[in-house]
Amino acid sequence: MRKSYCRSVIALLFLLLTTRYSLLADAKVVSVSGIVTINNVAAVIGQQLKMNDVVKTSDGSHSIISIDGNKITISEKTETVISELNDGQSLLKIWVGKIRAKVKK
Repeated sequence: MRKSYCRSVIALLFLLLTTRYSLLADAKVVSVSGIVTINNVAAVIGQQLKMNDVVKTSDGSHSIISIDGNKITISEKTETVISELNDGQSLLKIWVGKIRAKVKK
């Protein structure tokens, strides 16, 4: 009975963890031009992004990120944070600067 209980708990934890992470949107860096940082570390093409990541671009720099296939261009001198990253709905907060999003229907 104890083994059965442990297996059930492990199966439930696995299900919860895989369900939680499958609901997150796929977000990554597609392009970097100039000085672009994520959490004060140089951004790298292909780098996965997660909630609460802060993306900053310096003067003359820009970056393109992809969230579930939607392209977001982050212009120069911009600071934005990924506030929500859910499948079907994500939110970026812009502290300063501007972004342009190309969203698929």
